[in-house]
Amino acid sequence: MSMQMSLGDKLRVLRKKSRKTMSEKGITLNVTMNTVHRWEIDSAVPRKTMLKKMADYYGVPVCWLLSETSSASLAEEAEKNLLTMYRAMPDNYRSKVIGFVERLYADANSSGKKVSENT
Repeated sequence: MSMQMSLGDKLRVLRKKSRKTMSEKGITLNVTMNTVHRWEIDSAVPRKTMLKKMADYYGVPVCWLLSETSSASLAEEAEKNLLTMYRAMPDNYRSKVIGFVERLYADANSSGKKVSENT
């Protein structure tokens, strides 16, 4: 079951994850702190060009910002898309993907970053 989040909720969560204040976010986007606040409480909606700019900045699709699904749903969707692409590949490419992922996993473990097999 996925949690529903408004556009404002998502913008607030993304801003806080980036460790920015409303004022800092406003400076980054060339808008006032009040504008950022209004977006985050859903009393105003950013223009299409600003939504694209924020989506690019946070590395999320605009369609996700506008949907009512949570970030968990976004991760689940990304995993499904990866699996679909992997399954569509010829076998020789699949083995390359597996090798690449194994190297990334080993590198992450050797660099001291904890990698969970269940994430």
